[in-house]
Amino acid sequence: SAFLQENNGKFELTSESLEDAFQVSVSQGNRPAMLLLTNPNNPTGTCYSRPELELALAFTREKGMFLVSDEIYANSGHTYTHENDQSFISMFDIGLSMSADGKRIGDDIFILYGFSKDFCLSGLRAGILYSENEEFQLAQNNLSYFGAISSDTQYILDNLISDDKWVSTLLEANNKRLSENCVLVMTLLDELDIPYFRSTSALFLVVDLRKFLTERSWEGERQLFNRLCDECNVMLTPGQDCHFKEPGFFRCCYGNCNTEGLRVGFQRIKDVFVDK
Repeated sequence: SAFLQENNGKFELTSESLEDAFQVSVSQGNRPAMLLLTNPNNPTGTCYSRPELELALAFTREKGMFLVSDEIYANSGHTYTHENDQSFISMFDIGLSMSADGKRIGDDIFILYGFSKDFCLSGLRAGILYSENEEFQLAQNNLSYFGAISSDTQYILDNLISDDKWVSTLLEANNKRLSENCVLVMTLLDELDIPYFRSTSALFLVVDLRKFLTERSWEGERQLFNRLCDECNVMLTPGQDCHFKEPGFFRCCYGNCNTEGLRVGFQRIKDVFVDK
């Protein structure tokens, strides 16, 4: 989120925000070698549009950088979305559409995926990295020899993803539950008159708690975080940990929580901060 720009109730990827982030890094004595995108985005829970993804790829190529697209939430799109909501587009599609022959995405694009989020299999520690860069493939082949996924794990995953019906049923149920929790969280925030940025994917959204800051600083944000933990027993990720440009934004994760727990958590926030 360090290179996202807030605009009209959502965070956007713009040429100005990318250039600003690049120059900040250069001013600190670093020459950026890659741009890392998480799509759907963490922490906003939204997907990048095609123009934003094309802009990102054009920017990295202009600067001579690599582009790493982490698409670990690719299959966690919500079911409640509105007509104008952006759905997921893979950087693979963008790479092909911007290539000369439409057959290769290029040596500068790396795409990540894993089973821990969409498939709820974090314990297996299995992921996928797609690259057409032959030099990288050679190096990775040598390194992966010492950290290979076990044969048992590969066998399990092969059987799981080969069952198309099971995969469809799982993803449909998972997305439905995520959608229901997200709608509930947004409803509870509306009732408390707490601003937020609407999520359409993954398992989190960004909450604007700036009005509860005692001071507009990162120290003020940390104090608010401590109060949420100590007085409400609620943990929201501080914006500084997500590299926001301004204090007061928090990430709210609603994936691993039932509806009763969500209601209790926001009732505690209401008791401490709203009805004080």
